[in-house]
Parts: sequence; C-alpha cells; structure tokens
Amino acid sequence: MNEILIQKVNHLDTRKLLLLVEESTSEGFRHLKRLVNDYETGVNKFDKDGEAVFIAYQNNDIV
Repeated sequence: MNEILIQKVNHLDTRKLLLLVEESTSEGFRHLKRLVNDYETGVNKFDKDGEAVFIAYQNNDIV
C-alpha cells in the first residue's frame, strides 16, 4: 500500500533532502533550499518552544 507516514524528527539529516531540493529548485521553488541552508547554518534549528520539523515518507522515500 502507498500509505504516507509523517514523522517528527529531532535532527534533520539534510543529505536525505538533496533530491527534493534539486527538484524543487529546478521548478522555481526555493523553500526547501532555504530550509536546508537555514538548518545547516544554524539560523533555524526548529528547536525553540512550539517549533518542529516533520518528514513525510511514502515507501521509505521522503515525499
């Protein structure tokens, strides 16, 4: 079945997002690239009260 699993992550492994970043950037969207850049530089680690990062998986792929 093609169920989607949404999981809260405490540490974002940005390497796993590279394909999505490339695809979204090629389509003219910059939000994922900004998320990765901000996370890697420490601008936003989503570790303050009320903040969180969630990843959606389908068939073990990040979607």
